[in-house]
Amino acid sequence: MTTTEPATGKRSGPDLPGQPAQASAAAETSVFDAFKDVAEREGERRRLHLLNDVESDPVFVDYRDPKEQKADRKVATKIRKAERKRREKAAIDKIKAEAKLAKSHAAIDKEDAKEQIMLRRAVRKRRKLTNTGSHLAATYVRHRLVASILGAVALAGLVWTSHGIAAALASLAGQATPAPYLYLVEPLFSTPLLAIVIMQVFAAEKGRLAKVSPIKTVLRKGKTKRRISMIGYIEAFSLVSTVVFNTLPAFKAEQFALLDFMSRFFPPLLIVMATSLLYVAADLFGGVIRDAVLEGDDDETKIRTRIKKANIIARQVQAAMDDPEAPMKLEADGLPSVAEIARRYPAEKLVAQAAHDILALPQITGLNSTEGR
Repeated sequence: MTTTEPATGKRSGPDLPGQPAQASAAAETSVFDAFKDVAEREGERRRLHLLNDVESDPVFVDYRDPKEQKADRKVATKIRKAERKRREKAAIDKIKAEAKLAKSHAAIDKEDAKEQIMLRRAVRKRRKLTNTGSHLAATYVRHRLVASILGAVALAGLVWTSHGIAAALASLAGQATPAPYLYLVEPLFSTPLLAIVIMQVFAAEKGRLAKVSPIKTVLRKGKTKRRISMIGYIEAFSLVSTVVFNTLPAFKAEQFALLDFMSRFFPPLLIVMATSLLYVAADLFGGVIRDAVLEGDDDETKIRTRIKKANIIARQVQAAMDDPEAPMKLEADGLPSVAEIARRYPAEKLVAQAAHDILALPQITGLNSTEGR
């Protein structure tokens, strides 16, 4: 490669013949050499660029020999195995979480069901405690239960006593086995007692137990005294007769046996106690049922009926207060108490209170005028 010196404009020597032609040829040669040098450099650059492209080609860059490929497969296998374990663990955890959630929901549903049951029981209990109809129904059920128990006890005592009296009469007659008709002796004495008890139960339910009570109250010389009524004498006669007939064999035996005597003495008492408690229960529960006020009873018709009934009872009480043969127990204000009025007449306590208030008015002559109000 040759280089040429640049022209300076000065002449190096005298112009000789043929010298301009030589200078032109030298100049052309210098330009050609310059172009050739540039072409060589451009060719080298292209070669190097092509070589760089070839060397950076993915075919050569990503080329792996068999050993490297085997190592890559091992790594990929480990990665896929780890990924499978991860997915398996995630699936199992998801199933466990869903099962735990379902179990929690089931437990909550169970608690909700229990709460609903307790709520229904609590509402039923509250209804029984607050509803007047439930109170009345519960009182009636208790009355039936007590009456059934006492009736069963009285019936058991009646059967026991009937057998004892039949055996006693058979032993007095020298019979080993009582005749069937001997079992009818005890009912002859018990039938009046049962009739009295039925009347007492009915009277107690109607608030008129004093009319069939075994004890009556009389007024003598301004003092109240208690006397045995005809009902009381009949009950005492039935009890004494039954006890005598039933316990007579125990005294006629060769040797007195206390156990035999007690087994014959207590059945009649059992009958009397059971029947006495029957009308006491009827008086108690009958009064509660009679005085119970149901929801919806205080309508206009009911109030007018109570006013009329209170006026009628007030006149009856006034007449009883003026009757010396059937006196009423008076309080310090000269009037019978509300309980006495409710006990003697079949009326609710509210009606008895109204009758008592009417009697306490300054003038009782207004009873007839207030009846139709």
